[in-house]
Amino acid sequence: MCTGGINKEILQDVVGASDLLELPSSNATAPSLLPIEIAHYIRNYMENHSVNSGAPDCCAFVNIDQLRKTASNLDTSKHISFNIDYNIDIQGKIFLTTPSLGAAYSINTAITSIGDIDHYIHENNLEDSPTVIVSLSQNKIHWYPDGIEDDSSLKQYEIHYVQYATEAEIDIALKHFHETQVLTPSCSKGIWSKPEKYIPGENLEQTIQELLKVALSFYFDKSLVAKEGSSQVGRYDLLIEQKLSNHNFHRYALLELKAIKSYAYSESDNPTQYTVKYAKEALVDGVDQADIYRNKWDAKLGYLCCYDARKDASKEIMDEVSGVADDKNVILRHYILYNSSKNFRRSQPGSAYSTVD
Repeated sequence: MCTGGINKEILQDVVGASDLLELPSSNATAPSLLPIEIAHYIRNYMENHSVNSGAPDCCAFVNIDQLRKTASNLDTSKHISFNIDYNIDIQGKIFLTTPSLGAAYSINTAITSIGDIDHYIHENNLEDSPTVIVSLSQNKIHWYPDGIEDDSSLKQYEIHYVQYATEAEIDIALKHFHETQVLTPSCSKGIWSKPEKYIPGENLEQTIQELLKVALSFYFDKSLVAKEGSSQVGRYDLLIEQKLSNHNFHRYALLELKAIKSYAYSESDNPTQYTVKYAKEALVDGVDQADIYRNKWDAKLGYLCCYDARKDASKEIMDEVSGVADDKNVILRHYILYNSSKNFRRSQPGSAYSTVD
């Protein structure tokens, strides 16, 4: 039975010194960590691939400390890193693992079932080697820490993974939030102070941020929706992320929010009036912030969501920043905040007041 990671000198005999230097490092230094490494790898792999129903449903990872035993049957050109590489098709494959290096090497033996895996292991006298067998369609790992001959040591784990939210899914969530929580004054308190005079509520942008955080947390209930604390300089508004391990997150959307308005919040009837130039500058800043924070936090998507509470609100204002947003790959979304249900109805196609054909 193997009690430690593979010996680097033995591995070098197979793959060569130059290849060895290029292999990624890993914190897995013992077979007991092998199922953890593989579980993380399979979860990430399945988020990038669909199970091919025409291919075998299983694969296996066998940890051995004498890799040269099967060197003649090893395809050293097809090795995967548990940390970064999800391009190699793993269905119907047996991999010899090197957990101390965070890598696994495919053998040149095709398998069609778990029975074939069992046959290969016995044929190569690997019955006592720590082994992980994966059922891909069932998202299950079968972990044999003392080898497949010892059923008493068998442990089974389910792999829980979440398909990362796509742009289309985030758009659906944002649209639903707009229509149900901020579209008109009757949806939520705090959006408007004096809607009949187009005076917004105090801290309009922060109010939208709080409401949207709750809505997205409900919609993406397997993910974490975070906002950066007010004490931090250059803070993002909202970040949707998935925790993969203690120190590993996949951040798939950063949302920068901008509320543009005709008037500042005021308890008087003579509030400060904002110019169109002020609104445009706010949106330009928003694009820059979405781009900078997305890169800083390594998020897959960057959004600028404009909530337009102006008296003459229209999506045409987004044309002012569409060019720079395209250059920086920032997604623009525009949502009008109507000061009354009547004005919302009048804006709809078919209304006698509508300018929309």
